[in-house]
Amino acid sequence: MPTPSQMAKARQALMRQSQALTLVHLAVSKPYCVLQIDWMHANPSEINYSQLTTVRNAERYLQAESILMAADGRREDAVKNAALGFKISRQAENGKSSIAYLVGVACNAMTLGSMRKILYLYGDRPGVALLVHDEVANNFRAPSAAAGMRTELVLNIGLVEYLRTAGWGALYYMAGEKPSLRDRIYNSAFLTGHTWDIQLNYNGVLIIRQSRQAIFVADRPFYMARPTLAALSAALNKKSKLYGLTKVMLPNFEKMVGRRAQVQDNAEIVMLASLLIDKHNRNPNYPLSTPTPIDVYSGKPLQYRLEGDGFVIYTPGFDGTFDGGTETVRPKIAGYVFHYPIPSYYSTPEQKSQGPS
Repeated sequence: MPTPSQMAKARQALMRQSQALTLVHLAVSKPYCVLQIDWMHANPSEINYSQLTTVRNAERYLQAESILMAADGRREDAVKNAALGFKISRQAENGKSSIAYLVGVACNAMTLGSMRKILYLYGDRPGVALLVHDEVANNFRAPSAAAGMRTELVLNIGLVEYLRTAGWGALYYMAGEKPSLRDRIYNSAFLTGHTWDIQLNYNGVLIIRQSRQAIFVADRPFYMARPTLAALSAALNKKSKLYGLTKVMLPNFEKMVGRRAQVQDNAEIVMLASLLIDKHNRNPNYPLSTPTPIDVYSGKPLQYRLEGDGFVIYTPGFDGTFDGGTETVRPKIAGYVFHYPIPSYYSTPEQKSQGPS
């Protein structure tokens, strides 16, 4: 939780950035955002995505403002202001790339982080917890992993065609490296002309095949998509050095889509926690058990248990091993768990993290 000194610094920072904050509110008032990204590069690796950094900074300004509004007693305004972050996430997706997808996921995570802070600090105030639930339920939408992958596939094929004329040396240039003498001798002998074309053809076909299969399942619940995504990674790892270009260009689809599952579970945990807190405000006894939403990692219900004077809701996470932890040790991934009342690790930042990374 933010300390008084951190709140004071945030307030001063927002005062200095008041014009930027005004522009953020103007942007989120629009129904659609067009990001100015120049796609017309012969070398797709040179496309500039810097506007997505601006989008992410806008999210940070908005969430800092929301926490300050809550501290100033404007709790309902704070929740509604924080929920605008979900719209920023959707605007980030208009970047139409895997990078835009990941920025959208990050913006959703920051918005949910603010909702958590508001629940911890002010959830016992009348109406606050229920408003958090409603704003998340009405405005959260998980970004589409498939949409970003489709653009990425086009860019990857464009990069293959660029390398056809630029030659193998362009790979080192893009990586910011210099080839060793051994690499120069080998590549000059074996990666030129017809041989280079053949290698690019093999890699291009595999990139298309793997990407199409990943796109087909990417937006399904993660527990349904995971077998296909894991099989794609396993198959690629078994390929020979001939497919080294594919291994460099394609992401780990399982982990990439897992980011979407993480923010989906995060939203479900926040919504369930807010309902339990709202009920507790009217009835001091927490239920011994409660119906929980499906954990998109496993396909099983999210985990709930009573703990101390409150409760904990959690997901076992990407690798299925997280057990909810304790209220004294900060988890590595905050979105995996919600301890209530506010856990002590928020006031003891020196505590080591627990749980899967």
